[in-house]
Amino acid sequence: MCCLAHINDIFCQCVSPINYDYNHQSGTHRDLFGIKANHVSLFEHEGYWAKVVQELEREDTTWNHLIRNPLVVTAPKTYIGTLEDV
Repeated sequence: MCCLAHINDIFCQCVSPINYDYNHQSGTHRDLFGIKANHVSLFEHEGYWAKVVQELEREDTTWNHLIRNPLVVTAPKTYIGTLEDV
C-alpha cells in the first residue's frame, strides 16, 4: 500500500500544473481563435479542487477573415467559461 500511495502522490504532483493551466488558450491558441484578452474574474483552489471563471475577448473580425469564413459572424465576441477541476 505504501508504494501505491507514493506513486499516487508523484502522479498528482506531475499532473497538478497541467490542470491549473487556465491561460493555455491565450498562449497556444491566441492566433487560432483570435483571442485578444483573457480576464480571470475568479480563481479558487483547495487541495486538488480548483475553479476558474474567465472571460475571453476575441479580436475584431477583418473583412479577409469574414470572406474566408462567413460563419465567424455567428461566433460571440466574448466567451465566459467556468472550469472546475475536481
